[in-house]
Amino acid sequence: MIQKEKKEVVTQESDGTYFKFDTVEHFYLNIAEHDVYELDKANREKKSQEKEMLLEVIGGHTPTILPDESYGRMLEKMHFSKTIMDPSKHKAIREVFRVTRCANGFAAACEPIYRDIFIFKNKGKITGFAKICFDCRLFHIVGTDKDQSDFGQCGGYEKLQRLIE
Repeated sequence: MIQKEKKEVVTQESDGTYFKFDTVEHFYLNIAEHDVYELDKANREKKSQEKEMLLEVIGGHTPTILPDESYGRMLEKMHFSKTIMDPSKHKAIREVFRVTRCANGFAAACEPIYRDIFIFKNKGKITGFAKICFDCRLFHIVGTDKDQSDFGQCGGYEKLQRLIE
């Protein structure tokens, strides 16, 4: 399968950041909401492993453990575009992917379409993983045990979105 079966202990930063990293890979799938519903409908009518996997990637809360290196290659085969984030943006990325306290939070009320996926690496090894739905303001993060309850709040989603433009 795509996930590692053994749990790994990943060293986390003591300053509240979720992951220790020196590289961030951003994967993006340009797919309209209507196309996702059509894909789901087509998959229900005629099952396809490829369609099912894509639907799981963009709509599911998986993986539950850090994926292995093949995950990025799989995303590219699914037509996600890959960008290596400029190291000059790492400080700002760390400010988003860290424990945050926010009094004025935002509650989501839609089904997420995870078009944006981030893979964090340190010395070539995956240390963190995040799927983000900017429309719903929902996320799925793996690789940290730090509090994520206010992730993206108080401008975090907007800051992250500006960093990937």
